[in-house]
Amino acid sequence: MKLTVQPGDTLTRLTQQALGQSSPSGKAPSLSFADLMKRMQTVANENQISNIDRIFPGQVIDFSAISGAGRPTEPEPSAAMAAPPPQDLSDIRPVSGLGQGQSSHRVLERTLERAVAKGYIPEEDVAEVRRRILDMSREYKFLPDDFARVGLIESDGFNPRATNGNCHGVIQFCDGPDRGAASVGFGKNPKEILGMSVLEQLDLVDRYFKDTQLAQYRPASLDALYLTVLYPAARDERQMHKALPIPGPQASVLHVGGHQSNAITRASLRKGLIENANLRLTQFAQQQAKEALALSRQAGEQAVSPQERPAPVGFKAPTAAVAPVAAARAPGSMGARVDFMPELLPNFSLPTFSTESVLQSRPRTS
Repeated sequence: MKLTVQPGDTLTRLTQQALGQSSPSGKAPSLSFADLMKRMQTVANENQISNIDRIFPGQVIDFSAISGAGRPTEPEPSAAMAAPPPQDLSDIRPVSGLGQGQSSHRVLERTLERAVAKGYIPEEDVAEVRRRILDMSREYKFLPDDFARVGLIESDGFNPRATNGNCHGVIQFCDGPDRGAASVGFGKNPKEILGMSVLEQLDLVDRYFKDTQLAQYRPASLDALYLTVLYPAARDERQMHKALPIPGPQASVLHVGGHQSNAITRASLRKGLIENANLRLTQFAQQQAKEALALSRQAGEQAVSPQERPAPVGFKAPTAAVAPVAAARAPGSMGARVDFMPELLPNFSLPTFSTESVLQSRPRTS
């Protein structure tokens, strides 16, 4: 069931409406506030809505996860977990109208586009990289967008040559016995991973997920997926706001409040991963817009020089005092200011942390 947001709608009201429409009686069931919030959070997770207070008129929201439209009923989480309900990802299919081969997963698609622009993935490999990621998402039941978020914080978005000296590749396979590189057969020569392509490294990722038994956590939430990469032993702590036993400071954005002196929790991991992805992909989109504007200006200047541009009817030549300004704003010139509004993640607010804090190197312990 899908509903289109109208002016004045809230996610709470739309959730109640969807529950009523899917009920045999036609009325929304009587739920406690906590139960209603759980169902609303399920809808938010399914639609990649990170801020339940920010939905927009015209936005289409899928309520199938709570309306029983062809989806199995998931067990409710315990009060101790206080985690978003798991999601059913059994039907991950490309949709038409998004470009050849593209999927409906916007964060993944923009991350792949960014990786091509940065030279991390050859353009001819993108379709196969996408297929491999979608195949793993089906097998381990995680969101493809979540895998992209992990890649964005671990390797700047699938950079196969990313390394901090101790950890290497797209998910940072670390040196040492019983660690990432060793689990995929590179314990003696971990830096050889850096010579492999993204496609080849994705085979190692699949092997690593099997070795760390990610399948036991199906469906895998964003925090469970990332803990599998960062520190698998911490996955047994299910409370969202309890400090995790992850040694050493990690990237600032992963800590509570964005400060490395604070603990890391499942909730802070989720928040940090989403904000980091939003920041990097928004910066990428802004850079694309600037480059497009620069090319447009350059093309306009080359097409018609100021000396050759005919004056329009009724145009009076400016006085000498204002001639430079008038010339700059002459008809046909590119003088308008362009305000970029990110469209990739409309439900995500821009984070307040700096790019430096995100890119800050950290010792890896997994």
